[in-house]
Amino acid sequence: MKKIVVMLICSLMFLVGNHTANAVIKKDVPILMKINDYYILYTDPHAPFIDERGRLLIPLKSIRDLMGGGIMYNEKNKTAYVTWLDHQYTFTIRSKIAVIDGEKVEMDTVPTLIDNSMFLPIKFLLEKTDVKSRWNASLGILEIDDERVENGRIFTFFKDQDYADVKENRAFHLSSYSIEQTSTGAKKLCIKARNITGHLIPYGKADIHPVFLSGHVFSMDSYTRPMQKPLKSIKENEIITYTQTFDIKKIDYIISVARELN
Repeated sequence: MKKIVVMLICSLMFLVGNHTANAVIKKDVPILMKINDYYILYTDPHAPFIDERGRLLIPLKSIRDLMGGGIMYNEKNKTAYVTWLDHQYTFTIRSKIAVIDGEKVEMDTVPTLIDNSMFLPIKFLLEKTDVKSRWNASLGILEIDDERVENGRIFTFFKDQDYADVKENRAFHLSSYSIEQTSTGAKKLCIKARNITGHLIPYGKADIHPVFLSGHVFSMDSYTRPMQKPLKSIKENEIITYTQTFDIKKIDYIISVARELN
């Protein structure tokens, strides 16, 4: 039997927060990264973003927490050391020169520091590997398709709690999210989703399901005792806004599946 986590039946009433997550973000934040069937919405202390040179940057610690790599950071010289999929990388804040498997590589952008966290251009992590990935220009998202990259605890947690009978794993494109303040003082996560199945999804068969990681605590709406109401029927190509209310103080990661159920 799959593990039952006490926090699960409490849905999303837990402590989270910071740069993006503890603020009220009325402007939509684009969702720019997907690992297999999981959209990566938020990564502490800032969601993945496109820099001024057009490169997608992700926080150093997400390489460990989501993708299973090893990381070390020397604060004195602002240099990160990464081991991932049998490759070794060295990146330095504001330097275009990286060292990959012992060879110097000149990048077309630079790592940067946000809220004392280093952000790296993921392009230069992927280039030396055989990981299947592509920038989907029509949807504006980096798609990574490789089970070796799906190594974080948050993925394992979701799989342990996933009782859904799935018809189609990739039924929606999640394009953006925002966080709003409610009249009760709680906050509300709003995710924009488009039906990309090519057909109408009947009432109750849409499964947009965020998962939150806060320190060592995970939270999601339980499949066995759900608190969220079933979603309405959704037409082909229809865009909906999925909402979920929660109290926030400290979020490390938010991911979500976007599926159709049998």
